[in-house]
Parts: sequence; C-alpha cells; structure tokens
Amino acid sequence: MRQSPTDAPYGATAFLARHPEEEDHDVVFFSNSMLAHTAFRVASLGDLLAFYRKIKEQGVPIKYSLNHATEFSFYFDDPEGHLIEIYWATNLPIPDNYAEPIDLELSEEELLREVDRLSAHFGVQASPMPR
Repeated sequence: MRQSPTDAPYGATAFLARHPEEEDHDVVFFSNSMLAHTAFRVASLGDLLAFYRKIKEQGVPIKYSLNHATEFSFYFDDPEGHLIEIYWATNLPIPDNYAEPIDLELSEEELLREVDRLSAHFGVQASPMPR
C-alpha cells in the first residue's frame, strides 16, 4: 500500500493490505521494534469509545490515543507487556503516515466532526461507514 523512509517520524515502515478496497492495511512492518503491536478493529466509533472507557475503568493505563486519519485508535499494554491497539476505521483514503494525538474523551459527535475536518483538509471523501 505504502511505505515510509528511515528518516520518517516513526522510522521505516511498510504497509501491506490483502484487500485495499476494504482495509487501509492488514500488516505493517516497523523498523523500530518498539512500535510492533497487535491491532483489533471495532465496527463503529461508538464501539471504540465503549472499549476505551472499559479499558480505563479496569485501571489499565492508556499509553496514547491517535488520529491516523484512516483510523482513530488507542494503545495499551496487555498483562504480558505486549502493545495492543484498538481502532475504528474512518474510511478516509489518506495515503500518508498521518498521526496526531486525539482526545477520546470527546463526544462521538465531536469526533465525527474531526472526520469531516480531515476529509475537507485532505480533499477526500470517506467511503460509507458505520458510525
């Protein structure tokens, strides 16, 4: 799908997708092993926020929450120390390694406005998606 060079903010990466029309990527290879993780996709933004609240309620520290434009996600360590990502796909076709912090304490409506902002900023239209 795409790759980034070694001098990119997250180092060299390669994004692979089996069905690019359905998923931005299935597997990512990172040159920085600290970024290796297992990701789980949820069906809706509401599901993402419910998982986020549940993980926090369990007392599990959230390492970070990111707006990747193609997805909103949060990361935490499992009990064995493996990095886990839970994400919701925005279905925005952004061909870049975009990442900025996002506040998942915001309401679903506010986060959906962020999808609209990204769509306008990048001049792209999201595919139909479950909200």
